[in-house]
Amino acid sequence: MYSRSRKLAVAFLAGAGVCLALPGHSGGSGPRRGQGRPPNILLIVADDLGWGDVGFHGSEIHTPRLDRLAAESVELERFYVQPLCTPTRAGLFTGRSPIRLGLQWSTIRSWSERGLDPREVLLPELLRRAGYRTALVGKWHLGHASEEYLPRQRGFDSFYGHLTGTIDYYEHAVHGSLDWQRDGASVREEGYSTHLLAREAVRTIEQSSEERPFFLCLAFNAPHAPLQSPPGYRKRYASIPDVDRRIYANMVQTLDGAIGSVLDALDARGLREDTLVWFLSDNGAATAQGGSNRPLRGGKGNTFEGGIRVPSLVRYPSLLTGGRRTRKIVSFLDVLPTLLGQAGADPPEGIELDGRDAWPLIDGSGTAPEVELHFAARTVHHSSVAIINPRWKMIRETELATDARTLHLYQVDRDPMEGNNLGLEEPSVMGGLHGRLVNVLEAYPVDGLTWERLDRPAYERPADLNILARPTEASAGREPGR
Repeated sequence: MYSRSRKLAVAFLAGAGVCLALPGHSGGSGPRRGQGRPPNILLIVADDLGWGDVGFHGSEIHTPRLDRLAAESVELERFYVQPLCTPTRAGLFTGRSPIRLGLQWSTIRSWSERGLDPREVLLPELLRRAGYRTALVGKWHLGHASEEYLPRQRGFDSFYGHLTGTIDYYEHAVHGSLDWQRDGASVREEGYSTHLLAREAVRTIEQSSEERPFFLCLAFNAPHAPLQSPPGYRKRYASIPDVDRRIYANMVQTLDGAIGSVLDALDARGLREDTLVWFLSDNGAATAQGGSNRPLRGGKGNTFEGGIRVPSLVRYPSLLTGGRRTRKIVSFLDVLPTLLGQAGADPPEGIELDGRDAWPLIDGSGTAPEVELHFAARTVHHSSVAIINPRWKMIRETELATDARTLHLYQVDRDPMEGNNLGLEEPSVMGGLHGRLVNVLEAYPVDGLTWERLDRPAYERPADLNILARPTEASAGREPGR
């Protein structure tokens, strides 16, 4: 175990490149597909999958299909997301920082009436305007209390999956209430959710039209807690001493097989060359629940690299040579403008994006604008905020009960494991970054909403989706999604 971790650390340090900043607006457009129909787009989002949970990063978990995908793709070695589910998904679909949207600091809990501002124009709607058929299979987690929040009101032609942050893998329920839908109606089905979602994604691909490109977002709830896996983990991972890690490993291997079946469906339809596949995790692994971000520091819920730097791959055989990697920074905010560029779709009119078209970084043809990126998360007792620019990363951790603060300053391009705090050596850098971070935080206070609903359209939720009553404290504490 030690020798593998040491090898990972050495390889990671050797591969660290120069840090590029992130954009404050969309800049330029990447090369679009030449003649003919725009590409199909398959966006695969894993839930809480850590840096150290995939074979192509040296994990003990068997992920042969993801390893193969990595060999066929451009790996985004410095791909950043937010440290929690909802903020990442909000930025992913809008291209805008979740701190603008009032969705930065925590997730939408099952009893919450909040949601993503209906005035925001989402990626599926923009692609639908460009002629795409759009489908969401899997996890939503951007609001469920009002009809205006729901996937089919936000640009998806079809939806199959769950609305909240976490469900039982077999019962498809949260707090005893069924959360499993097809196009707004509850459905009761037997089966492990990872298998069911893959089956639906395969069906979506099989039924796709040759005349119309598709955008399929396949958002698995795996390997997010609760720790539930199909049988076989005891035999398959008997060498792993920690039982939670054994269960988690089997969940990840099951996820890997599910992704493989979806990629096989593309091949069976002859769509491999003309489909842009983007794989990513929504945040780092929860290390207390079996996940690993080794050799990175930290994990889900904080702003160290392990919480915000995740596996990400882009495969598009028509335009990209596989087996390469880019060490330039790409973020979840770049996904929308980059995909729009490849689809030949227009950006939202009159809306400022915080992401940029990162295709020149992905295909190696050029550069992209450089600015700073902000991260933040808050739990009951603790908050963690960070700012990254082309050279530096500053983190401020706060114990809320005492307001005790700890500041960190790292050159992450040279020190990706954040072992050398340079705050005392570089006080002017620390002060400048902290001042800019404070300005952002003061402009967008904790849980401050940029939109307040004035009325609620009539909406009759499925009777099974009875989750808005706040559960008991004990039950709430068991909800894995923060």
